[in-house]
Amino acid sequence: MKRLNSYVLAGILCAGAVHGKPTENEKMSKEDNSKKGEIVMTNADKKVSQQLLNELLANETVMLFQTLNYHWNLTGPEFHDYHLLFDAQYNALFADLDKLAERVRAVEGEALGSMKAMLKEASLKEDTGATPAPKQMVKNLLKQYEALIELTRDDIKKLEKSDIVTSNFLQDLAGKHEKTAWMLRSLAAK
Repeated sequence: MKRLNSYVLAGILCAGAVHGKPTENEKMSKEDNSKKGEIVMTNADKKVSQQLLNELLANETVMLFQTLNYHWNLTGPEFHDYHLLFDAQYNALFADLDKLAERVRAVEGEALGSMKAMLKEASLKEDTGATPAPKQMVKNLLKQYEALIELTRDDIKKLEKSDIVTSNFLQDLAGKHEKTAWMLRSLAAK
């Protein structure tokens, strides 16, 4: 009798061919073939993800409009550099908003779609006073980014076990915001 190659034997065992038993993957695909591509989470877990994502969407919207306000109303000798910085930041925030809203939809929720809803859900508050000097703009944005990072970290902890995909997405988002905060912190220290 020929000796079986260990790779062939491993393949046979993994496929369940030796005992004629289906593998776990085969069982799952036969039992739940109608749910391919669906997110397998409890409805309660989906609701938690939807709520946290919408709150983050609202806070990111406040950040976007705050950054746009500063971008549009900036004056002074630092105008060019700060204008470019705020331009890059609001473009990044807008891209993040789209991804957040899409993730809300992916977990079968409805993304917030009005300013009224955004302002109601947001815990961050926009700067509604007189337009500050450029250095103060940077400090104000830094404070908001730091608060946003803290909120995002809390959300990551809440979702670690129930929604790993959203948790990972938020980890990436927090990393981007930490980099922005570092840049603002460096600029504020000048």
